[in-house]
Amino acid sequence: MSGVTRDPLEELERQGLPTADPVEDARELADYLRRLPSADRAAAIAALPRWLESGDRPRQTIALPVAVLLKRGEILDRAVALAEAHPIGSPENGPAAESARELSLLTISVLTEHPTERGLRFLRALSAELPSAKERVDRERAVIASVALASIEGAAGDERLRAAIEAVRRWGDSELKHVALRHASLYYLRRRRRPDALMLVLRPDEFESVKQWIPTQPPR
Repeated sequence: MSGVTRDPLEELERQGLPTADPVEDARELADYLRRLPSADRAAAIAALPRWLESGDRPRQTIALPVAVLLKRGEILDRAVALAEAHPIGSPENGPAAESARELSLLTISVLTEHPTERGLRFLRALSAELPSAKERVDRERAVIASVALASIEGAAGDERLRAAIEAVRRWGDSELKHVALRHASLYYLRRRRRPDALMLVLRPDEFESVKQWIPTQPPR
């Protein structure tokens, strides 16, 4: 890339991305960027937020994990800004609302791996909506954000986790409860390795159900 005026993102596209494996794509792209001369690397990283703004799910799914791998908090903060700016919705609300929902949930997920100050404020604001959320999409986002934030807070977040699980029990929505338990498994068993926290909050049958998401191999 050095010495050329080609769009940095076009150059990234020439690497054959995205493929069907976004996790591997992110690793390959992060390694590729690390090998670039510093000026070219800076230009490509500065252009990455355009993948977030594109609304293209495969590119967003690569850009945010790359930001985590390269520890580029400014890209995560841009994702937060986009998530805050656009109202979310379900598919029946139209593609723009569904796209905003997907980006918002993806942003929550990556913030558990590399939380920024702005990202933490975003998660706290969403978690605060848990008691009053009425629409299903708002409840989904609030409970996922609550579980994510609780996992970041460690032992201090155990009461937040309890509140999230109690909320989905109270709602009587089996699908949202499934979502909450799946994310609890991801954040507490795969990333944080804190099964004790889950055992204190979940009922025995709920804890049994999360075991299906525990990988047989440690996460790479």
